[in-house]
Amino acid sequence: MLQPLQLDLVARRNADFRETYNLSVDGVDIDLTSVTLAMQIRDHLGSTGAFLLEPTVTITDPTDGIFVIDIPQENVDALPINVTRLDESPSYVYDIRVTYADGFMEMLMEGKFTTRLGVYA
Repeated sequence: MLQPLQLDLVARRNADFRETYNLSVDGVDIDLTSVTLAMQIRDHLGSTGAFLLEPTVTITDPTDGIFVIDIPQENVDALPINVTRLDESPSYVYDIRVTYADGFMEMLMEGKFTTRLGVYA
């Protein structure tokens, strides 16, 4: 059983979000062959309503444990602004679930997903 990696992510509301990750334990890459990854962003932990966003997670090199999270700018900007002051950054929660070939599912990553306003429109 995996212990989910705790990692907070920050996206700009005026740019695409694309980050590449290499999963390894003690320097040994985790093999992602025959698994799928799925990500959801929600307003808060325990939220039972519809998710706010389901970004694309693509495994680009399964044997070396490499995957990419890709969110177009218009999807980041479409997230609701859940703050009342302009100097605060809207914050949500996310997790990434791994599903193995036998159907077993567990959480791979989780944390805060924060968006920041930008200058460039």
